Amino acid sequence: ILFPVFARAREKARQTSCLSNMKQLALAELQYAQDYDETLSGYADYNCGPGGRKLWFQIYQPYIKNVQVLVCPSEPASPSWGTIAINYPHVHGCGSGVNLAKVKVPAQIMSITDGLWPLVYCRSCWPNGTGCCGDVQNRVPYDRHNEGSNVAFLDGHAKWMKSSVLLNVPAAGTPERVEFDRLWGHRLD
Repeated sequence: ILFPVFARAREKARQTSCLSNMKQLALAELQYAQDYDETLSGYADYNCGPGGRKLWFQIYQPYIKNVQVLVCPSEPASPSWGTIAINYPHVHGCGSGVNLAKVKVPAQIMSITDGLWPLVYCRSCWPNGTGCCGDVQNRVPYDRHNEGSNVAFLDGHAKWMKSSVLLNVPAAGTPERVEFDRLWGHRLD
């Protein structure tokens, strides 16, 4: 009877550690923006196609110093880039990201989240999460942390969010859709 309780408590501890990593990445992102005229990094430092580019986590390396923050403890067999993703394309585009002066509600716009790939596509534009290239890895994991994911926002705070709030696209024209579009950076107001 106690095994499920212990498993859930163990996952809660990993979730908390991952949340701390998200907070550290959010602070690194804001430090980067401070150095680059209040502009966030892009998904890559120039052309997002293959080649000799630097990806976002390599760009933030001078600000994080420890690559372990890129790995979620709930994903021990992580790929070489980690298990954390940035919000693409409205917050972090190709070459550069959004200028923070244009963002009216930074506490409501997601920047970094748990991921299966270094980026996650805007769910308003690509509701199934496969993005422009049809790559199913460009998704937020549905249940990595007790039916939810950790998320860092543009103002530097981080929190756990239920998967249904993060991933299910509400009907167009509803107040919930406005909040959802704002969360994914589709709206900066």
